[in-house]
Amino acid sequence: MKRSRRVMLGLALLAVMAMPARAERRSGRMAGPMGKLAEIRDPLEEVRQEIVYLNLINGLNLTPEQLAKIVKLADRRDMIVKSYAPRASALTREAKPLLAELKSTLEQQKEVPEDLAQRVTRINHRDKRLRQELMAQLARAGEEIEDILTDAQLTVVESYEPCVVLPPDRRDPVRAGQASNSAIGEEMLRRIRSMSDQEFRTRGRRMVDYGIERVSRNQGRLSSKEKAEERKRLLALVNKARAMSDTEFEMKKEELAKEFKPKQKIKDLQHQINEARIGTRISRAAQLLMNPTAIKVLRKRAKQMDVALK
Repeated sequence: MKRSRRVMLGLALLAVMAMPARAERRSGRMAGPMGKLAEIRDPLEEVRQEIVYLNLINGLNLTPEQLAKIVKLADRRDMIVKSYAPRASALTREAKPLLAELKSTLEQQKEVPEDLAQRVTRINHRDKRLRQELMAQLARAGEEIEDILTDAQLTVVESYEPCVVLPPDRRDPVRAGQASNSAIGEEMLRRIRSMSDQEFRTRGRRMVDYGIERVSRNQGRLSSKEKAEERKRLLALVNKARAMSDTEFEMKKEELAKEFKPKQKIKDLQHQINEARIGTRISRAAQLLMNPTAIKVLRKRAKQMDVALK
């Protein structure tokens, strides 16, 4: 019995410890001197974040139709979140007295009653399930952004490293909305060739993995073995391109670019499996372009272009 109580107490303590952190993140404020400093720097940080997303959005060359669809999708995601607000509020009202009782018990250094520990644990599990359900819905909505963007634009999103000032090699990128498939592959290989060995081990390999995952998701599921084989093939191709002289690369770049595209499979009827696999994963495109600051920038851009959003 004592062992059981210690386990339950541990779970309850985790619940209590998590609450302030979540509340602090939601409020966007920290307590004490650091909170004051953050408040002073907030206006500067807001402008900096807008610049970061302007760099990305300018490189995507979005069409008016794409702008309207992305903003509409963001509005729908907001509605999904709002639809969960009543349940979240009810759960908060139910949890508040339980956590207050648990806090009081701990402050008095008393043993936590097993009944209280179990009730806190149950409500913590309900909170977790609610958040998982919400995240799953947001993930499904977020996947739709990949149908709005072209493959070239998705590649730009995946390779984008948030920054205030773009590196020289990124200031005149291939216009994503206008580039041919060959030009896209050539540009990706150029970027990978320009990376240092250290950078290639992180960003370059991640770009290869992203392409494989995208094909697996949209063109037919690849098995673990097929993914490993495809990754091996593409990395060998990339290493070959990196080892070439500039002259040799220019001569063979078109051929290399065609090989650089991951092999595709015929899309099969595995909708339920795909839904389960998606789970609560939020795609990188959704993470970046569904961000409130990104949407703010997109709304301004739509207004500049006289795009009707409703």
